[in-house]
Amino acid sequence: MKKIIGTIILVLVLVPLVFTAGEAGSNRGKGKEDPVSRGYVIVKFRANAPEADKGKARERVSGRKGRKLKRAGIEKVHIPPGWDEEMAVEMLSRDPSVESAQVDYKVELLAAPVLLGVMSTLVPNDPFLGDQWYLDAVPIKGTFANAGTVNVDVDIDAPEGWYVVDRTFDTSMTAAVGVIDSGCGELGTFDTTTGYDPGHSDLPNSVLFANTAELPADGADTTGDTNLMRDDANGWDFADVDNIPADDITAPVATYHGTLISGIIGAAWDNGQRGAGIGKGQLQVLPLRFTDSFFDVVNAVEYAMDLVDDGHAVRVRVLNMSFKSANGIDPNGLSEAVAMAGNPTYRIAVVAAAGNDNGNNNDDFINRVWPAEYTRDPSIASVLAVAATGTNGALAGFSNIGPNSVQIAAPGDNIYSTYGGSADYAYGNGTSFSTPIAGAVLGLVMAAYPELLPAEAIDRVIKGGDFDARLAGLVQSGKRVNLAGALAPFYPYSGLAYLDSAVTVSMYADTINQQYGTMVNAIIDPVFSTSPDAAVIVAGGGGSWAVSPLAPGITQFTLNFDGASAPVGTYDTGPWRVTAIRPFTAQLLPNETVSFSSLISGDITWAVSDTSVATIDSNGVLTGLSKGMTRVILSVAGVETDYSGQVLVLSSSTSSSGSSGGGCGITSSPGDPYISELIEMMLVGMMLVMLRRRWMAVPSPMSKAQSPK
Repeated sequence: MKKIIGTIILVLVLVPLVFTAGEAGSNRGKGKEDPVSRGYVIVKFRANAPEADKGKARERVSGRKGRKLKRAGIEKVHIPPGWDEEMAVEMLSRDPSVESAQVDYKVELLAAPVLLGVMSTLVPNDPFLGDQWYLDAVPIKGTFANAGTVNVDVDIDAPEGWYVVDRTFDTSMTAAVGVIDSGCGELGTFDTTTGYDPGHSDLPNSVLFANTAELPADGADTTGDTNLMRDDANGWDFADVDNIPADDITAPVATYHGTLISGIIGAAWDNGQRGAGIGKGQLQVLPLRFTDSFFDVVNAVEYAMDLVDDGHAVRVRVLNMSFKSANGIDPNGLSEAVAMAGNPTYRIAVVAAAGNDNGNNNDDFINRVWPAEYTRDPSIASVLAVAATGTNGALAGFSNIGPNSVQIAAPGDNIYSTYGGSADYAYGNGTSFSTPIAGAVLGLVMAAYPELLPAEAIDRVIKGGDFDARLAGLVQSGKRVNLAGALAPFYPYSGLAYLDSAVTVSMYADTINQQYGTMVNAIIDPVFSTSPDAAVIVAGGGGSWAVSPLAPGITQFTLNFDGASAPVGTYDTGPWRVTAIRPFTAQLLPNETVSFSSLISGDITWAVSDTSVATIDSNGVLTGLSKGMTRVILSVAGVETDYSGQVLVLSSSTSSSGSSGGGCGITSSPGDPYISELIEMMLVGMMLVMLRRRWMAVPSPMSKAQSPK
């Protein structure tokens, strides 16, 4: 407490000096990216504010009313040339009728630079399929403790998933995925009869969402159409305000960013040309182009809701957001729009990229990534945040993590998809491209089960993922997206089993369950199992089944159904990992401890893979040393027998919110020092606010450089 009081006194002494220096060369928002000069600010007025008071607020900044987004409740307030936007925000924020005001900061696309691929159209039936390794790759060889090599399936099992779609579901099922991005197709044109053509042979007009009410195009908005866009037959360009959402070839990070994403989801399937989209021709792409304005992003979300209100037969079920707020600030109005889109009326899910900050932990308070951050908002259950894996199935080096905030991973390295020109394909790297892979899988689940709410569909994708110990502790589920698993009639498809407890495998309670009937047996798959066998599936009462652990290791199963009614007589599971280490993962601070226990008795010894990150004693008590990742190794009689998932030691300035189980471990209490630091930070913040109000003069609404003489 003495330390806190001392800090307050220090602040009282130094704050006048800080603000005196600030007047000489103001740099408000230092550390944040400078906003783009747009000529407007984004304002959200209080719900009960009279229109007259709103008008007075606009008058304070000589502003005029601009476009208002009805659901998010935000509007553009256009300010005259010469006004400083941040000053306008500050003045508006003081008005009692204003709930919040914000500059429209930049949007950052989450992709690495793109490398051109090799064109080929010589072989029929999607000849580039072999280059799309994430769809169907040869398993890689891995090792597990003393059990030798094991095959690791690193793709999403797309061919198996497509087979299930054909045999199990209505083959006419469709849904749309809205791609809020840089556009779709380089050579895009609009025809008054057919609509928008992206100008790419694998992205024809037929793969796009069709707003048929707007065709033939007549230059006017359709009567009864909820939105105000004219002739929006196949999406919209919110940047140029027209019906030609052609790609932005000048994107600073990755040219044809939106085109790459569109092809991952919906490239023409089985047309004998180039690659294939995950959507199997049953997911339509809705191009929603923007440049770098979050106001336009919110506008695009509301546009998707408008299409649902208009009662289109093909529903927009997923919105792909492969970007983040460039300055780490929650964009005004976006959370409200995303929450509303996910409600039972609209049932629109959002897939969001975790970010490409080379392993940054999104759980850290200082590493906020919006819109992926919304997974931690208890009022929003419709967002799936996605990390990226590489060609070996492990986390890609560029990908962010989030043991509590990023639910799943998907392939995101060396992703081959549609690019510029009429036929080009290219490779892209980034969580920008793992996101549409997960989004396409989610879209097929929502097409197959149209009654599902977004949270329920997201749950199926997570339960249907491939568990990988290398991802455990880095993403919440420890899983990688798998299409066949997401469409499986049973759950979980794959997972973690502690040696002392069985895991129940259940059939979903839906009509698909009735198609399959009952499970008659389960056979261990020797190709994807370590030796000795790690587990078996045993029958319980009432037709229930359970994974029964036998020894640390990895195994997979082939489930057989009763054949008479099952559309797919056999169904392979994903990997089941059996462990003797509890907890399996952990997150802690330097000098904090986590106690690990062995579920095997005998001559037990403990070790860690990286002693610079943490140490562990003979009793299994691990102590964090410095920021980094390590794994716990369990040996019995001197032989390495098992190893844990990832143990994360965070920086000393970060809060570790650990929990037991497959996602995170148990950490010791942060203790009084951490609480004191938190209280100290809050008090300092309060003092700064009070002192700033007292000593700072009311700012000029115009910047010095632009004020009139």
